Parts: sequence; C-alpha cells; structure tokens
Amino acid sequence: MESDNNNLPPETSALAQILTLTARVEALEAELRRQEAAARESSQLYAQAHARLRELSALNKVTRALIATTNLSDLLNLALRQAVQITQAEGGSLMLLESDGLTLRIAASSGIDPEIVESAGVRIGDGIAGWVAQHQKPLVIPNIVEDARFRNVTSRPDISSAMCVPILSKQNVLGVLNVSRSEGARPYSSQDLQLLTTLAGQISLALQNARLLESAQRRFDNLTTLMDLVGQLNSTLSAAEVMDIIVSQSQHILKADACVLFLRDERRDSLHARAYRGVGALFARKLRARPGHGRIGEVVVSGEPEYIPDVSDPRLECSEDHCAEGLCCALMAPIWFGGQGIGALVVYSRTPRRVQEDEVKLLMAIASQGAIAINNAVNYQQQRDIALLVQRNLQPQISVSAPNLEIGHCYVPAKEVGGDYYDAFDLPDGRIGIVMADVAGKSVAAAVHTAKGKYFIRALAYGHNTPSEVLTHTNHLISADMSVESFISVVYGVLDPRWRTLRYCNAGHPTPFVVTRRGEIRELTCSNMLIGIMNDERYTDETVHLHRGDALVLTTDGVTEARGADGLFGAEMLREFVSRNASMEAQSLAEALRDEIGRFSGNRVQDDVAVLIVRVH
Repeated sequence: MESDNNNLPPETSALAQILTLTARVEALEAELRRQEAAARESSQLYAQAHARLRELSALNKVTRALIATTNLSDLLNLALRQAVQITQAEGGSLMLLESDGLTLRIAASSGIDPEIVESAGVRIGDGIAGWVAQHQKPLVIPNIVEDARFRNVTSRPDISSAMCVPILSKQNVLGVLNVSRSEGARPYSSQDLQLLTTLAGQISLALQNARLLESAQRRFDNLTTLMDLVGQLNSTLSAAEVMDIIVSQSQHILKADACVLFLRDERRDSLHARAYRGVGALFARKLRARPGHGRIGEVVVSGEPEYIPDVSDPRLECSEDHCAEGLCCALMAPIWFGGQGIGALVVYSRTPRRVQEDEVKLLMAIASQGAIAINNAVNYQQQRDIALLVQRNLQPQISVSAPNLEIGHCYVPAKEVGGDYYDAFDLPDGRIGIVMADVAGKSVAAAVHTAKGKYFIRALAYGHNTPSEVLTHTNHLISADMSVESFISVVYGVLDPRWRTLRYCNAGHPTPFVVTRRGEIRELTCSNMLIGIMNDERYTDETVHLHRGDALVLTTDGVTEARGADGLFGAEMLREFVSRNASMEAQSLAEALRDEIGRFSGNRVQDDVAVLIVRVH
C-alpha cells in the first residue's frame, strides 16, 4: 500500500520537502551560532587566563628581583620601574612617609619633572596620595579631570587616568605607589588596581627587609666610625688636639657644613667656642652662651639634643651672627661628664636639611666619647703642669765650691713628664756629692717620688759617711712610702777632689764610666738592687781613683734607649761618642752628646735625656 504522499499533488510534495530542508538549515545555523558564541567565550576566557598568567609571571619575577635587591635606593627605583611596566603606565612615583609621620615625599619617580619631584611634599589627607595614605585604601581614577581629589591638575594636564595604592606594614603606612596614563590611553580598571595592590604588598615586604638591612648596616658603620674616632681621641692627650679631632670628625661623619664645640670657662658660668670648623674665626670668637639660657645653654643643662631648623630663631644665642655667617639650621648635642654638662657640640648646615634619628644618636655618641677624651686631656694637662713645676724645681743650678772640678750637665725633657734628675752639692771637708737618678713612671706621682728621693739623699748625705749607707737608708724610707709598682734607679757618689777618689753606690742605674783625656773608657761596675724593691736591702759601694783630666760620665736610660732609624742609640755608641770627644770641656761634651742624641732620634726622644759629666784637674 503506497503512502499518502503518493496521493498528494506534485507541488504539495515539493513544498513539504523544502520546508523540512529549511527547518534543518535553520537548526544547523542556530547550532553553528551557538558553537560560534561558545568559541568566542572560550577564546575570551583563554585570553583573560593568558593575560592573568602573564601578570602573575611578571609579579613573580618582580618579587624575586625585589628580594634580591638590598640597597634601599636601588630597590625603590626597581619597584617603580616594574610597577610602571606591569600596569603599562606612562609615569609614576613611589612616595615614602617621612619620620614625622605627617608628610609623604617622592623617593622614586618616572616621567615626572625633576622640579616637581624636589618640591612634592604631600601632607597626609591632601590630594590622591594623602587620601590613600590616610584611609589606607587603594584608589583607581578612570578620569582625573573629573576627580576633585587630584591636587595638581594644572601642573599635570597630561594625566587622564591614575591609580594609587598604599604600601602597608600591618596597620602602618610606609608610603604610596602611584601610576598614571595620558589622555587617549585605556582607562585603568578594577583589575588593574588589583594587580597594583598585589605588587604594593610585595614592595612592602622588600622595603621592610631593605630597611632592616640598611639599619643594621648603618649601626655597624656608626660603630666602626665611633671606634675609629675613639682610636684618634686616644692617640693624643692634648686638649686642643682632642677638640680639633672632635669637630673635624663630627663635620665629616655627619656631612655638615660647619661644627663648633662649646665648653664652660674656668668660672663655669659662660660657654665659649673652643674649637670650630667651617666658620670664620671672628664668628667663633663672638659666640657666647650661658648655661641654662638660650638654646645652646639649655642643651648643656638639660642633657638633651636639640634641632634648630632656622638659626634666625631669636632664642638661639647670637642668632644674627649665625645668619650673617650663612648658616641655616643646627643640630646640638650636650657634652656631659660625671653627671654634669660641660659643653655642647653643634653641627650646622648652610641649606635646609631634614635630620634623621640615627644622625641625632650618632652626634650624641660622638659628644659622649668626646666628653671622656676632653676630661682625660684636661686632667692630664693639669697633672703635667704640676709635674713640670715639680720637675723644674728638681733640676739643680749646679754650683760647687771645689776649684779643681769642672762640671758639665744638660737635661732634655721628653713629651711625657718623667722622673729623671741629677744633683751635685758640697759636703763637709770639701767633698762633693754627685747624684744621677731615674724614677719609674711618667706622671705627677713620678715627679713627687723624684722629689722625695732627691731630698732624702741630700738629707742623709750629711749624716752618713758612705754612699752605701745613704742609699740603704733611702731605700728603707722610699720602700715604706711607695707603691710596689714604683722604684728608683740611682747612682750616688762622693768625690774627694783633693785625693781624686770617688766612692760610689749604684742601685740599678745604667752603668757609669770614667773617660780619660785620651779617650780610654773604664766602667764602674758596682751594682745593687733598685731603690724601693726590698725594704731590708743593704747596699754596697766601691772606691775608684781618678787621674788629672779624667771625667766621670753619668746618664739616664733616655740616652741609651733613644730610638733612631737603625734602632737604639745603645751603651756602645754612647761610649764611642764620648771616647772620640774626650778632649772637650765638660759642658761642651755634655751639650755635644745631647745634640748627637737629637740627630740620632730626629729630635723625637721618648724619654728624658739627662747627662752629668764631672772632670777632675
């Protein structure tokens, strides 16, 4: 049985086939359109995923680069370059919060006029950067011109779109990161902002690490600097040299234009400039301050540092003179010792300057070390003055009455005050007492012990006949009075000019000798223990006979231990020199020996040089 279609007219059957085919075509077209839409969506997702992958890859590279960069300045510039590159920006800046916690200042920039960089200090809350820092929220601005928060529209008409994100450490703002695009470029989107925010987080970690490392390096450098400074201060005991080191190093270390050191005067009611660098002498002489009055005087009394941003401040002493000298700002640190203010150390800049906390600490440390060095130098100078006074009184004006004796002598003090002395004095029956001594040490104590030794020997010489008795009793008195670290080397002799006999006792002193007119040397070898070592020591003496023209030569170890380019002068060179010049008069020979020591040592003797020559006729 045939189908019903066979019964339809031919036209009707063809139309049905056409309709069926059309429906199939439409369905196919719909499927193609659906597949095309799905393909387009997949392509967009792929492109988005690929773009996101590129961004994450770039962020990963940036993170590694930031971690590997430890120099703070290099880090900031690298961070900004990467931010500009990743966000396809045309310019940007990285601003850090200053130590006052109130101002943001550009630390790195790209595509910004240098004049804007130098002048751009943004207060928290002002403009885009100030708003972001205050609210700690990122901000994307598709159209700058329409946003009233953009502070510098007139100076930056080239910017059309910008992003600004905070750089945070926990709840604290470290700074802000800005990027911008010019007119005609694609406006920034929320996805761009998310990318920049992620980068800011990485910058924060790297910034904190770099700051920690920089802080540690600064502390190390400061400690090294202070150690070097202490070494220089310990190299001298001259108060003037100590103060000059303090001001010169303060100026150098803190990169200051000038430095002045103030100290109290002797009455302690006024402060004067005692050392200075970078300012004129006339200005320094004008500077005066009173403890407790004015900015400098207050620092001395309070013991606290002070920063003066403008030296025209009328509370600053001699403020008009400071301005006339071309100074702009000053940082002051007190100089304290023993719980009292003795002065102030002031560094100056001739241009406006922001002072960092570590600079304040460093100046305080310099002032502290300087106070110790100044006190030591002043005390040393006072003790030296006393010792020199004692020492000058110890050196005798040789005057003996024996007509047939010729005495030559000279004394060259070293830089340090020592205990060398010599003496010659009349004794009963026409005899002459002769002394050459050296007290161990370089101080007031050494000079005092020298005085004791001198007057003990003189007093005992009149009551005892022999040199051994005199030194035995001197040793007993000295041992009972001196510390175990102190002792005296001494030669004491009694010369009888009538019989040309010398009875002598040597207590640990360099060996004396006799030289004839022909230059023959005879050592006097009697030897005993140093004075002041053993309280019950008994000393011995010897007697030698002299001939006409013979000379007794006594020196201290400053002669034999004088140091030159080839080593020590030594006992052998001493005897050779005296032997060659034995025909000279006693005083001329003593002076010639002194001059020879000066030539040998380059006039840099380290110990006192004492020479005593007694010639018999």
